[in-house]
Amino acid sequence: MEEIPKGTEAEKLSSIKQDIFKMGKRLKEDLISVVMNVKGCYPEGYDICNVYAKLYHTAFSSRLKKITEFGLAQEDCSYVLGWVHNYYQK
Repeated sequence: MEEIPKGTEAEKLSSIKQDIFKMGKRLKEDLISVVMNVKGCYPEGYDICNVYAKLYHTAFSSRLKKITEFGLAQEDCSYVLGWVHNYYQK
């Protein structure tokens, strides 16, 4: 999740918002890649998509915790809460 390319949508946001936006975009792209390229390499019983999703959740939530530990401006705090509520669950 560290090497995330810049996106034109993210460039208009604060650095906190950019970081979260890019992590979410990377997570989505990587999980789609797992479904398209990796899932077929494992038997169904492995539930490999769920395994990858749990690993990404652990990494993503850890990163969000680190971001929020430093204290956020109200706008960034609202963005984090909104993002988690509206996008992350999906």
